[in-house]
Amino acid sequence: MSTIISNMLTILDFAKRINNGVLTPIVETLNKTNAMWDDAPWLASSSENSHSFGKRTSLPSGTWRALNQGVARERSHTVMEEEPIGLLEGYSQIDEHEVNSAPDKAQYRAIEDLAFLEGMGQTLASAMVYGNRAVNPNQITGFANRYNALALDNVHSAGGSGTMYSFWIIQWGIDVHLVYPKNDPMLGIRQRDNGLVDVTDANSAKYKAYETQFSVRPGIVVRDDRKVQRVCNIDITKLDAASQKLSIALRNMPNDGAGSVIYAPKELLGYFDVFARDKTNVSYDVNNPFGRQVAMYQGTPVKKMEALVAESAVT
Repeated sequence: MSTIISNMLTILDFAKRINNGVLTPIVETLNKTNAMWDDAPWLASSSENSHSFGKRTSLPSGTWRALNQGVARERSHTVMEEEPIGLLEGYSQIDEHEVNSAPDKAQYRAIEDLAFLEGMGQTLASAMVYGNRAVNPNQITGFANRYNALALDNVHSAGGSGTMYSFWIIQWGIDVHLVYPKNDPMLGIRQRDNGLVDVTDANSAKYKAYETQFSVRPGIVVRDDRKVQRVCNIDITKLDAASQKLSIALRNMPNDGAGSVIYAPKELLGYFDVFARDKTNVSYDVNNPFGRQVAMYQGTPVKKMEALVAESAVT
């Protein structure tokens, strides 16, 4: 995992520093195949359940003046926003007799625990893009429900129809990052072995089961909307239009998108690989910084985000 901003850490960077034998593999599993979680820097929130921050709405412009003439008083303007922190929780429960009959009881439980982690990781990744607190007030609101109209400056239509997808370009850093609860040494991530407990079946009948409890508490903060760009309405059969919109979106970002990452659904990612092998195409490239190929578009890495799925048209 790479750290996008040199003085900000990703969740796996934090987990390794904690030096806990359980937390690091948990984080690695949660991040699997969804690169946004790999790349996003995490900061402590301003409070235990939410994060308050200022969002700038205007800048001072200065005054052209003559000698011996005054200058108008100015100031920048900000609005305060509050981003809630969500809570995703799950319980792995296995009948005690099922566990007791296994040759290796700990390994048997670990296999089921990994299934929970993988499923929760997919839920987290999906919520990061498509979460909607208007539908479920306990969720986080994902990028797609923040930027869901073509009237927004950072939403660009590729003009497709039928089955469509989106690319996302994000400049991670102090203006776009994730948060975990303030003063939480475990970064809002918990795995707890509750041992043998009483559980009930669908008919409320009681039995004993071994239980593992998992919870994750993330929040998303966007202080500068220019640093998140969406290229939507991408028809997989007309990808040239998407390429043009990617170029426009990158130019729409601060510093022409320097330091950003493009996230693509798996259905479109092969497109970049094909263009990378076409020596006549100057927009695409492939580098190999960590022993594996990474597609590049105009110097910007393109990564897989399996949580990105087919979408309705953005209008």
